[in-house]
This record gives sequence, structure tokens and C-alpha cells, in this order.
Amino acid sequence: MAERAQQQMDVHFPNYPPALIWRRKTNDGFTTVPRTLPIAMQAIDMQSKGTPAGHTLFCLWARAPDHPFMTVEN
Repeated sequence: MAERAQQQMDVHFPNYPPALIWRRKTNDGFTTVPRTLPIAMQAIDMQSKGTPAGHTLFCLWARAPDHPFMTVEN
């Protein structure tokens, strides 16, 4: 899965500097959740007409593997 994610990153973001990718095992910090995620969650919830779509974003984020690319299937 990590190899596929790296291939997708190379295809979609070919010149992206690796220093800008957050790696929880090499960067200092307690979590990889951005501070602005609650704001994004509120904005998504407001646009989703009463369904908690922002919480879905958080659940996907919390369960994401360490590589910086996620594929949602089905």
C-alpha cells in the first residue's frame, strides 16, 4: 500500500519537496491532526445539510496510514 501511495504522489505531485510532508515518526509533535481540522469540520458540516460529513473527514484522517496519500474505495 505504501508503494502505491508513493507512486500516486509521484504522478500527481512530481516536484513536491519531501521536507513539506509531515512524518509523525520523524517530526516532533504529539499528533498529525492539523489545528485547523475542527474549522474544516464545521465548514463541511454546514455544507452537508444536517449530516456529520465533517466527522467523516476526521474519522478518515484518524485512521489514515502513515503515508500521505489516501484512497477511498466504494
